[in-house]
Amino acid sequence: MWYCSHASFIKSSFGDWRTDKRIKGCARLTYLGFKKMKKFALLLAFVALSAIGFSQNKGEKYIVTTANVSFGNASTEITDGYQSVTSQKPLGTNLGLGIGFGFFVANNFRIELCLSGYSDSNPIEKSGNVWLKDKYKGLYVNPNLSYFVRLAEGFYYTPEVGVSFGWGKNTYEQSTSQSTNYNYTDYAFYANLLAFQYRASSNFALGIVVGDVSYRIRNYNISASINDGRYKVNQFVVNLNSGGIFANFYF
Repeated sequence: MWYCSHASFIKSSFGDWRTDKRIKGCARLTYLGFKKMKKFALLLAFVALSAIGFSQNKGEKYIVTTANVSFGNASTEITDGYQSVTSQKPLGTNLGLGIGFGFFVANNFRIELCLSGYSDSNPIEKSGNVWLKDKYKGLYVNPNLSYFVRLAEGFYYTPEVGVSFGWGKNTYEQSTSQSTNYNYTDYAFYANLLAFQYRASSNFALGIVVGDVSYRIRNYNISASINDGRYKVNQFVVNLNSGGIFANFYF
């Protein structure tokens, strides 16, 4: 599921930021070199103070834009003791775009409201040379809140919880020439526990979310002969193989 709050496409690992500077062959420090070092030290101090100034303060507001995409192929090998058979199956393709507004109600604590559109396409089975698919398209409204924990200058750990309300259409392909459409509504409670943000300047921040945990209730409008025209699916999902990126524009 796509949440405007930044869910689903990138796996990432964060390395250390290290510098290694060596001065070779210096017998003495000249006055000119000393002046250059003073300027360099002042520049570093200015950068450090600027980074400290980019904190998440009460009253700050921002516009957030989000994007996610995921796709790929799965290779399966089956061995029965005599022979091995390998099959290829495409994974589901997911695309989502969102925009929202955020406001810090206290230092390091913000609330956010997002609107996002999404498209999911999941292969079911192969018919000839064509994969039949189970497709979803729709919109989500997503209020959420997050607390910012500073890890280093400008870097924050930003766990988030929220709810989402969705409306969409499901297209289920039975063959290359036949498919069935269902409208549905969607409600979910979720937590993004692996979320990080870098505050690059006073006006811009870039963030990433890896995976999410959610409980979702989806109601389908189907044939009136089944369940009075309603079909409900409840899901608890732990999703660690996807993620999302987002950008905050402060004003």
